Amino acid sequence: MTTAELIAALRVADPEGTTPVCVANADVYFVQRHPAYYDGRLQQLVHDESKRGNAWSIVGAKIISSGEKVDIVALSIRDVLVDVPDLPIEGGDPETVESWRAEARST
Repeated sequence: MTTAELIAALRVADPEGTTPVCVANADVYFVQRHPAYYDGRLQQLVHDESKRGNAWSIVGAKIISSGEKVDIVALSIRDVLVDVPDLPIEGGDPETVESWRAEARST
């Protein structure tokens, strides 16, 4: 997916642009541009465009080491707790949050 395709998909999903964005339920922390090989080569899926959005469309894959990539970096609450175990957290299950804090303190 290119940045233009992502922006278009985001506009379809949220025309007003007011809904929080996540990657696997983690908040988007920042977006950066790097060479395709940086921090591991870019992995791209190849789609059958006639099936995209309607059925399983993946027909192949590419591992790319030249060119550029845009990396969307997500950061979860559990990730932050490693550095700030007493971070104030609103909502959620208190037992789950405390288990995350305990896990963070033990590392």
